[in-house]
Amino acid sequence: MYTPRTFRNDDIDTLHAMIRAYNFGLLISQDGDHPVATHLPFMVDPARGLNGTLIAHMARANPHWKSWTEDTVLMSVFQGPHAYISPA
Repeated sequence: MYTPRTFRNDDIDTLHAMIRAYNFGLLISQDGDHPVATHLPFMVDPARGLNGTLIAHMARANPHWKSWTEDTVLMSVFQGPHAYISPA
């Protein structure tokens, strides 16, 4: 993902704090020629892995995960404040 230098932030502690504060992220992958995306609540475990590890739960009924293999590349996007809007 292209991020201009002016807006780039490589400070892991700051990034983890943002994920904890605004944990409703967008998980994106590719299924053949088609992009697939699912909004999910995430947690971050800063002690697992070089940059920490994202943890989320996706429903088994969601077909998004069915095309993944060990080599599948995933991207997560976190954008700031969010709120659930009830259909009622």
